[in-house]
Amino acid sequence: MVQSIAAGHFDEAWAGYTLLSDVDRKNLSQRDCFALADVCCQRGNYAMGATVLQRYLGDHVGGSPMELARAHLRLGLLQLRGMHKPFAAREHLLAVLDLYPHSAEAEAATEALRAMA
Repeated sequence: MVQSIAAGHFDEAWAGYTLLSDVDRKNLSQRDCFALADVCCQRGNYAMGATVLQRYLGDHVGGSPMELARAHLRLGLLQLRGMHKPFAAREHLLAVLDLYPHSAEAEAATEALRAMA
């Protein structure tokens, strides 16, 4: 699946992702999960991108605050800008502020929250 993402073979990458066992999916790097989510969004399928990020968050509960904040930020922005779901986005953007304050991610989340007001 990772090779499919790198090669730009979206359909093959998505099919590989959906067939991963829970253990294998949990072992995917954040970079690979983000890359797959990005490809989904570039193809206009924001729901698939959101699914990848939601699974990442569910698979890494208790993970590093920095990595979780990055995933929440990405998901919040996707929900806000791509899916036009400000209420769902708000929860993820606020999670960034809780997890990783005083960071570039927190600044981006704050900016997005201000734009929503």
